[in-house]
Amino acid sequence: LTELTWWVVLLHLGLAESVVACMTVALVFGWNAGGETTGGEVGNRETLWFDLLVVCALLSTFALVLSGSYMVGLGYGLVCSTWPLCRGSVLPEGGASLVHMAHRFAAVFVGVLIVGTALSAWSHRTRDPRMFWVAFLAACIFVAQTMVGAGLVWFGFAVSLRAVHLVMATLLWVSVVTLVAL
Repeated sequence: LTELTWWVVLLHLGLAESVVACMTVALVFGWNAGGETTGGEVGNRETLWFDLLVVCALLSTFALVLSGSYMVGLGYGLVCSTWPLCRGSVLPEGGASLVHMAHRFAAVFVGVLIVGTALSAWSHRTRDPRMFWVAFLAACIFVAQTMVGAGLVWFGFAVSLRAVHLVMATLLWVSVVTLVAL
């Protein structure tokens, strides 16, 4: 209503997603309270690599969500009217188009991390089988989120799809935070 500046909206989203993360961690730890953990090998190289991959997915997902807010906050959300390319180009001319495409490139990077995490979680399912299912859920949410993002472009950036895109981003964030908490 007050047409906040882009950085206030970005800060608000970052804080809101941080609160969601804290609530998610509290929920996961609440589920585990008093229960036995499945345990598993701790400290071996493969486990440490998996943990690093999960943390990279977490940080990259947060950055992706904020990059979307940054892009929209600057008014660049509507500059690329085609998908997956921007007006037929991987690197379109103009700063606004490049900012928009940077968000799409970041999404590809996060997608690789999320899928890699899900594949890696399969081999760690004996450590905690829930990790595989949450990682698989994150991968599914990511694919759905990508389709919603494409739908935004294909259907003229409808306000309802913008809202769904943000909700899906938060669901992806919750799934990755859950994975880290596990």
